Amino acid sequence: MSPAMWKWTCLISHLLLSATVSPLGRQQPPLPKRPFITFTGDQAEGNFNHLVVDERTGHIYLGAVNRIYKLSSDLKVLVTHQTGPDEDNPKCYPPRIVQTCNEPLTPTNNINKMLLIDYKENRLIACGSLYQGICKLLRLDDLFKLGEPFHKKEHYLSGVNESGSVFGVIVSYSNMDDKLFIATAVDGKPEYFPTISSRKLTKNSEADGMFAYVFHDEFVASMIKIPSDTFTIIPDFDIYYIYGFSSGNFVYFLTLQPEMISPPGSTTKEQVYTSKLVRLCKEDTAFNSYVEVPIGCEKNGVEYRLLQAAYLSKAGAILARSLGVGPEDDILFTVFSKGQKRKMKSLDESALCIFVLKKINDRIKDRLQSCYRGEGTLDLAWLKVKDIPCSSALLTIDDNFCGLDMNAPLGVSSMVRGLPIFTEDGDRMTSVIAYVYKNHSLAFVGTKSGKLKKIRVDGTTKNTLEYEIVQVVDTGPVLRDMAFSVDHEHLYIMSEKQLTRVPVESCSQYETCSECLGSGDPHCGWCVLHNTCTRKERCERSSEPRRFASEMKQCVRLTVHPNNISVSQYNVLLVLETYNVPELSAGVNCTFEDLSEMDGLVVGSQIQCISPAAKEVPQIITENDGSALQLKSKETGMTFASTSFVFYNCSVHNSCLSCVESPYRCHWCKYRHVCTHDPSSCSFQEGRVKLPEDCPQLLQAEKILVPVEVIKPITLKAKNLPQPQSGQRGYECILNIQGNEQRVPALRFNSSSVQCQNTSYSYEGMEINSLPVELTVVWNGNFNIDNPAQNKVHLYKCGAMRDSCGLCLKADPDFECGWCEGQNQCTLKQHCPAQESQWLELSSTKGKCTNPKITDINPVTGPREGGTKVTIRGENLGLEFRDIASHVKVAGVECKPLVEGYIPAEQIVCEMGEAKPSQHAGFVEICVAECKPEFMARSSQLYYFMTLTLSDLKPKRGPVSGGTQVTITGNNLNAGSNVIVTFGRQPCLFYRRSTKHIVCNTTASDEGFEKVKVSVRVDKAKIHQELQYEYVEDPTILRIEPEWSIFSGNTPIAVWGTHLDLIQNPQIRAKHGGKEHVNNCEVQNSTEMTCQAPALAVDPNHQSELAERPEEFGFILDNVQSLLILNKTNFTYYPNPVFEVFNPSGILELKPGSPIILKGKNLIPPVAGGNAKLNYTVLVGEKPCVVTVSDVQLLCESPNLIGRHKVMARVGGMEFSPGMVYISPDSPLSLPAIVSIAVAGGLLIIFIVAVLIAYKRKSRESDLTLKRLQMQMDNLESRVALECKEAFAELQTDIHELTSDLDGAGIPFLDYRTYTMRVLFPGIEDHPVLRDLEVPGYRQERVEKGLKLFAQLINNKVFLLSFIRTLESQRSFSMRDRGNVASLIMTVLQSKLEYATDVLKQLLADLIDKNLESKNHPKLLLRRTESVAEKMLTNWFTFLLYKFLKVREAAGLGSAGVALTLQDAHQQMSEISYGSVVALVSKQVTAYNAVNNSTVSRTSASKYENMIRYTGSPDSLRSRTPMITPDLESGVKMWHLVKNHEHGDQKEGDRGSKMVSEIYLTRLLATKVYGWDGEKGEEWASRGYSGTSCRQDIRVCSEDAKGEINRRKVEQEECKEFREQSQERDMRRPNGEKREVITSRVLLLVCLD
Repeated sequence: MSPAMWKWTCLISHLLLSATVSPLGRQQPPLPKRPFITFTGDQAEGNFNHLVVDERTGHIYLGAVNRIYKLSSDLKVLVTHQTGPDEDNPKCYPPRIVQTCNEPLTPTNNINKMLLIDYKENRLIACGSLYQGICKLLRLDDLFKLGEPFHKKEHYLSGVNESGSVFGVIVSYSNMDDKLFIATAVDGKPEYFPTISSRKLTKNSEADGMFAYVFHDEFVASMIKIPSDTFTIIPDFDIYYIYGFSSGNFVYFLTLQPEMISPPGSTTKEQVYTSKLVRLCKEDTAFNSYVEVPIGCEKNGVEYRLLQAAYLSKAGAILARSLGVGPEDDILFTVFSKGQKRKMKSLDESALCIFVLKKINDRIKDRLQSCYRGEGTLDLAWLKVKDIPCSSALLTIDDNFCGLDMNAPLGVSSMVRGLPIFTEDGDRMTSVIAYVYKNHSLAFVGTKSGKLKKIRVDGTTKNTLEYEIVQVVDTGPVLRDMAFSVDHEHLYIMSEKQLTRVPVESCSQYETCSECLGSGDPHCGWCVLHNTCTRKERCERSSEPRRFASEMKQCVRLTVHPNNISVSQYNVLLVLETYNVPELSAGVNCTFEDLSEMDGLVVGSQIQCISPAAKEVPQIITENDGSALQLKSKETGMTFASTSFVFYNCSVHNSCLSCVESPYRCHWCKYRHVCTHDPSSCSFQEGRVKLPEDCPQLLQAEKILVPVEVIKPITLKAKNLPQPQSGQRGYECILNIQGNEQRVPALRFNSSSVQCQNTSYSYEGMEINSLPVELTVVWNGNFNIDNPAQNKVHLYKCGAMRDSCGLCLKADPDFECGWCEGQNQCTLKQHCPAQESQWLELSSTKGKCTNPKITDINPVTGPREGGTKVTIRGENLGLEFRDIASHVKVAGVECKPLVEGYIPAEQIVCEMGEAKPSQHAGFVEICVAECKPEFMARSSQLYYFMTLTLSDLKPKRGPVSGGTQVTITGNNLNAGSNVIVTFGRQPCLFYRRSTKHIVCNTTASDEGFEKVKVSVRVDKAKIHQELQYEYVEDPTILRIEPEWSIFSGNTPIAVWGTHLDLIQNPQIRAKHGGKEHVNNCEVQNSTEMTCQAPALAVDPNHQSELAERPEEFGFILDNVQSLLILNKTNFTYYPNPVFEVFNPSGILELKPGSPIILKGKNLIPPVAGGNAKLNYTVLVGEKPCVVTVSDVQLLCESPNLIGRHKVMARVGGMEFSPGMVYISPDSPLSLPAIVSIAVAGGLLIIFIVAVLIAYKRKSRESDLTLKRLQMQMDNLESRVALECKEAFAELQTDIHELTSDLDGAGIPFLDYRTYTMRVLFPGIEDHPVLRDLEVPGYRQERVEKGLKLFAQLINNKVFLLSFIRTLESQRSFSMRDRGNVASLIMTVLQSKLEYATDVLKQLLADLIDKNLESKNHPKLLLRRTESVAEKMLTNWFTFLLYKFLKVREAAGLGSAGVALTLQDAHQQMSEISYGSVVALVSKQVTAYNAVNNSTVSRTSASKYENMIRYTGSPDSLRSRTPMITPDLESGVKMWHLVKNHEHGDQKEGDRGSKMVSEIYLTRLLATKVYGWDGEKGEEWASRGYSGTSCRQDIRVCSEDAKGEINRRKVEQEECKEFREQSQERDMRRPNGEKREVITSRVLLLVCLD
């Protein structure tokens, strides 16, 4: 990795590092984000596996898949060594050089399984997974491979591909070769690999004895192999090695082993995993000292037995004292996960435990002594197929006993239990490392979520402190390998994709002394004068007194006197008392935060400071402003101590009580109505107030009642009321009534009394009968008198909400309201007319309201037996209970009123007596006080007596715990007022009832499972009916599946149990974070039900990326309490699926039938076993689609829809719409467009019919015009043919003249290079092809290499054809580009003409196919020069003709010589190309009128050649005779490329009948005639001018025939003029140029044929 990339890695890891979600059941504060240095390597290559740090140089060696990295201490790449991938097969067994592997080899990654530093020989031992685990020896400096032994079987360690499957320990010697103890899993191949062995580490890395067993003979070797019999008992048996180390005379390995045990109370065995420690003597060559002992730990009854990681460290003084061992004794730190049954999928509950190695050795010693006394068996899990008894022997076993050839290997049966010091329930611990700092043992633990826990271990759990948690890797768990830097200041932590360097301490994060020393980090102390938390060694002069604080009581403290001053006080002397302050000889400054700074005077332990001046005092508008008074050291310039200091402002108080009750020295000036810190500023001595009792204030008053619209004064009691002085205004009362302020003048009688003057008050509305109103007394306009009692004025209206006499007289007597009968309303007496008889009030002797009224009774039915409580509501129903106590009858039956239900004037509740059989119904009648007509009332409703009956109940059985909702059916069950249902002796809690039903909920049965009688009582009536209910066994839950869901819940769960059909409304519940969620279940039968998983209470915006387990999980099954919390389930919640939106626009465009792909994450929960499935529903519009799910995307087969539709994905309890999908129709036209086109088509047909009718009338005129035009074209073609013949004759004449000028010297040919360059690249004298390659020197080699590779591709036919076709498909590929490409290709292929001919033939075949597909006329095939093939054909002719023309140079220039030249040329060309050309033509027999044969016979070719040879004149060469004569024998006519139409077959108007063979010149054969030069020559040559071109252009290109004929006439004149100019130039040419002209004319003759 480059330094730049490394810097970017650091920056990105810093930005991505974030706080993770707290573990299960525990709320953690947000984790700090730190800019750690990280290394990520090449992510595409693979994962990191192992890590080791060189203790001498500090360099890091990182073993990864296919790579070994050497990194600097700051994680910069120094060297990289590649170890894979390579061809291998796991089924190939070593060594391959001895036995060839017959399995197919494939590229296989090399996983690093072991990484060790051999310090003695300065080399790195790196063992991988390739070739059954061979090892490399690499030089530490540059990772140069020193050796790779693989020629012996013992060089292969193991075929296991797991990175954590191998562990090695090096034992060093000063005078001999070192040993390497290797422990490895064998992956079921014990016959190939020993599980533990000791190997030789020779000095020479290539020595034959490298990795050989330390001892090996026919019977004994330095190794342990697992017996093959073990695999018959436990097929997947293996020993997994977690950690290894050496201590004293022994080597230790910590392992995890499967074994079969019988659970308590069971006869069957089940497989579990046991953690064991294995010990071997360093000097034991026969491995007789092999002993293993099981280890584990337990806390609060929870077993932690699955070893995850371990590390050996020293005890340290503090921990050693707690454990009763020495500080230098070895302590083994271990991490275990909960349980014993899962190895690969460990539970998240884990524990950090410690073992004293000496105690483990003592346990082993005890076992050795007992075994050598003949007690017990060897007790090894991998020897359990046969129990081998211990043999007795008389010998002394000391601490260093290394065994004999008897009683070996040996196992200890009893487990050594470690001391659990820390547990974690949610975020499983995965790695551990430890060291001692200042007598403290510190453990650093990595977790599954990538966090690092820093733990101080001073003893047992109570003395263990987790003092910091840091997020160290972005994704994935922390791997087992962790390492300290050489100076122990940093820790290297690794995940599968990231290596991070983390400081062992982060003291600088603490900003105060209390935070620093309270953190619990023993690294951290407080550097006083530097005001920072740091290590002691980093604090200057830390050894001097009080400069470095390591305990909380040593923190600096300050007190200041005074500790507050008023904002109006300046330059006050402040005295600071200091504690734990170091010597301040350099001086100190006092600062008031940002206000001011001044020198402090040190006087002993005191420091004197001056408060800020006037301009520096803060402007505060609240009572106080808490500032910090700080001390700043002049030595360091740092603030090292501070205390709070308050500037207060008395003037913010606007009342006397708040002023004098202030905690500061504030005084109230009564006559100025201000609060001040300076009492001398008050106007009068008697106006100074310091105590609350001296403040002017209103006293507590009784309820102040004021009727509205009544003029009345308000008198208030007070004390200390000030007398307004000269110029001051008097007193006022202010009432705030419904938001409106009403000021009333007030009179001060004396200092203790004030009265609001006579005034009336009012408020809006009749909905409020009494309105409390705030009352404020002021003087001098706005000087408030304190009202500590909160006295209020109550305004009231008698008539508000008192519409009846009874309600009026019920009012508060203090209101003095009464009923005015004349006005029929509630009012004050003075508002009622003077007649005394019309006024009723509560206190009068006639205070009884007349005309009582009953408005409602409830219930209106009841049993005859009575006991029904009837509620009677109405008006004027008495003012006292005695008024109605004995005057109530219901349906003629006495009804006894109840005091507790009586509401004066409004409601009576009475209890019914028993009715006679003759009584069935009646009215309710009452008398108020006396039964006079004006005091009597009768209801308008009837009350009925009913007979109640029961018929059935459902369900008839339920759980013994109760909670079942039972429905009892019958008649008239809604009668009466009170229902009591009992099942046996247990009540059934009433729920609801109707005429036909009573519903109640059963309670738990005290008598167990039984049938009980059902009893129903309504009031005093007991309904007689024999109904029974059965209590049965409570439901149980046996199994739920699956045991997982997502955070949003609502995933299906199948539940199996017993008696489930008893439950009517089963529910499932989950509680997390103190919040409970429930969901419904549906019972299928007595043993099965289906539920929808409840949601988990997590914040959807801060969803955890980890699995969560609820605090409680269970079922609500009626009242069955035992199932509310299921302890035996490990129900787990996984993160919700997260979908991405389609794109920023939210619209995805698709074609019909195209799938819709929704991308996201967490789409498949990471459940163990990998068989998790979520039920996704995707709706496109309203239609569902078929869904296929993978980890990161969801594929939806879109339904048969078109248009725009919303896509909605549903899963569990969540919905998400990634956006809209627009499905465009297959037809580019919409329905409206199709209709429009159809209408337009109909109109067009009508129009065409009309045009045809008109056309028919003019058809005769058109025929005449066509005949006239045809005659003109015939004449034009005849003239063109004549011109061509004349030109040819002139050409022959020019040849004879030029020949005679040469004096028999022969044709002066150009050299081949000049000849070909002028043909290939006309007009370019110095073409780049002719020049040397102009490339800068540093690029020349690469360019030449690239050109060579490109030349190889050109010689590949498939590539060349694809290359040409691709270029021609580009719109920007112009005509000039086609010619250049064709010339360049032919230049390259001129030495490989057979290959070039093959390519050309394929290109011409493609050109013919393309011409047919486009339905062009065959005669236009080679006219346009629009393809590379046409230009290549021209160049091909050029290369072939050069040799034959030059060979015939001595033949002279006569016509015979030319004919002879042509004869030989044609003969050679027929041999090379006739087959090809005719084959091309014969592919389309109809279009080209070619023969059916794929080749032309020699006979036909010879006829053609003879015709050329014996033709006498140029005219004869251009005659109309077919170029290939008819074959009279076969009766088949053959022509050269095109047919010469016979005159006899012509039809009238057939324009093709006049075509002659001379005008079938192609543009291909006319573009390179060197005699035609100049601009006009190029123009004519580009047109490929001949009779055919003229005629063909007229035929197919012009609708205006007359205009075309005129244009052709002009072109004829130009052609004639050009020919004359060309002849003149030929005559003026020197002999050399004339030779070139002759050559080109000869070429023309050949090409014309």
